Amino acid sequence: MECPVKASYAFMRFQNYFQKNGALKTFLYLFEFAGRFIFRNQTLIFFVNLSDVSNEYGKLPKDIKVEWINSEDKIQEKDLIRLTSYWVKELSYKNIKERFKRGDTNLWILRYKGEIAAFMWSTCRIQNRDLFFPYTDRDIYIFDHVTFPQYRGQQFHSTLMKYVLYKLKKKGFIRSFMYVFKWNQASLSSVAKMDWKLFGTARKLHIFNKNITIWS
Repeated sequence: MECPVKASYAFMRFQNYFQKNGALKTFLYLFEFAGRFIFRNQTLIFFVNLSDVSNEYGKLPKDIKVEWINSEDKIQEKDLIRLTSYWVKELSYKNIKERFKRGDTNLWILRYKGEIAAFMWSTCRIQNRDLFFPYTDRDIYIFDHVTFPQYRGQQFHSTLMKYVLYKLKKKGFIRSFMYVFKWNQASLSSVAKMDWKLFGTARKLHIFNKNITIWS
């Protein structure tokens, strides 16, 4: 669900975290990040057969709306500010521009009473992301799930995920994939409550300009 970033980007991220949270929390975060760095390539791969997804997932609770966005120019300025506020603003904005520029990546936004509460991304050309194994053109990858702090614990993430899976089923995709790093216990706990099944555990290494995947 997360990708390694360049050292300069990581520094910006820590600087931003320090300014918001102070020295003690930043130290604890750095300790946690060190563990992530060591185990970052231990990845659990999950999948869903979209034919098994219930049509009930297409029904949204009152006050909730989900939007599908496939280009940057369809994002309102106030929404762009919101979408880039959860992390380092410059990096978040750069990611948004690059993803839409590829033309194969879409943004899903959940609004609660008109405000953005959660969002996630999907892409259908998984080969272009240089991932673990060959995929078909009817497979799709879901990544970068974010629920804003004030909306956590209200099941917005699971509501959005179920709705996205339903919509992907309707669009004709067969399987959906998602990857979670082994250290990310919060995401693993969330996945366990949904329809995802474990496909396998793998570690990817980059040696002599080649990617090597080790399955376990």
